[in-house]
Amino acid sequence: MSDDVTWLWSGDVTWLRNYDVTWLWSDDVTWLRNYDVTWLWSDDVTWLQSDDVTWLRSDDLTWLRNDDVTQLWSDDVKWSWSDDVTWLRSDDVTWLRSDDVTRLWTDDVTRLRSDDVKWSWSDDVTWLRSDDVKWSWSDDVTRLRSDDVKWSRSDDVTWSRSDDVTWLQSDDVTWLQSDDVTWLRSDDVKWSWSDDVTRLRSDDVKWSLSDDVTRLRSDDVTWLRSDDVTWLRSDDVTRLQSDDVTWLRSDDVTRLRSDDVTWLRSDDVTWLRSDDVTWLRCDDVTWLRSVDVTGLRSDDVTRLRSDDVTWLWSDDVTWLRCDDVTLLRSDDVTLLRSDDVTQLQSDDVTRLRSDDVTWLRSDDVTRLQSDDVTWLWSDELTWLRSYDVTWLQSDDVKT
Repeated sequence: MSDDVTWLWSGDVTWLRNYDVTWLWSDDVTWLRNYDVTWLWSDDVTWLQSDDVTWLRSDDLTWLRNDDVTQLWSDDVKWSWSDDVTWLRSDDVTWLRSDDVTRLWTDDVTRLRSDDVKWSWSDDVTWLRSDDVKWSWSDDVTRLRSDDVKWSRSDDVTWSRSDDVTWLQSDDVTWLQSDDVTWLRSDDVKWSWSDDVTRLRSDDVKWSLSDDVTRLRSDDVTWLRSDDVTWLRSDDVTRLQSDDVTWLRSDDVTRLRSDDVTWLRSDDVTWLRSDDVTWLRCDDVTWLRSVDVTGLRSDDVTRLRSDDVTWLWSDDVTWLRCDDVTLLRSDDVTLLRSDDVTQLQSDDVTRLRSDDVTWLRSDDVTRLQSDDVTWLWSDELTWLRSYDVTWLQSDDVKT
């Protein structure tokens, strides 16, 4: 012992102290302390502490701490912590956290998290999430979701949905739906539906339906229907039907029917019928019938009949009959007959007969007979007979 140093030694321990240092050493431990540092090491541990740093090391662990950072590492783990960052790493995991970001990655997964974003990545999936968007991607599916949109895509299908529209597309189908329209399209069919109209279209058919009109069109048929009218057209037939009219047209026939009229036309016949009239025309004959009149006309004959009159004419004959009169006229003869008179005229003879008189005239002679008188004259003779008198005159004689 001196003024500067105190030293002690025994079989197990050696101890020394002076103004600057205190030191102790034994078989198990060595310890030293001065103004700035305290230090200890043994077979198992080494430890140091100063104003700035605390440090510890053992077979399993190393630990360090200072004003800025605290660190620990062992065979399995490395860890660091400071005011700004916390960090950890092991064989399986690496993890980091700061004021802004938290991040983790392993052999299978990498993740990151901040105030704005969460993100993860692995062999199977990549995933991101923020205040506005959620997004994920894998071998099979990609998905995105935000306040406005939801979207998904896979090998088979792409799908999207927003406030206004839902949309889906696959190898076979495309489909869209909004507030106004629903629409579908496939290899075979296109279909749309709205408040106003529904439409369908395929390779064979086009079809639409609205409040006013239904339409259908195919290779064989075109069809339309509304409140007022139904219309159909095919290779063979065109047909129209309304409240007032039914109309049909084919290769052979055109037909029209209304409340007032039925009309038909074919290659051979034209026919019309109404409340007042029935009319028919074919190659040989035209025929008409009404309330008052029945008429027929052919190549040979025209015939007309009414309540009062029956009339017929041909190339050879004209004939008329009414309540009072019957008239017949041919190339050779004109005959007229009434209640009072019968008259016949030919090339050779004119004859008239009534209740009172019979009269005949030819090229040679004129004869008149009444109740009172019989009179005959010719180029050669004039003869008259009455109740009272018989008179005869010729070129030679007067009696």
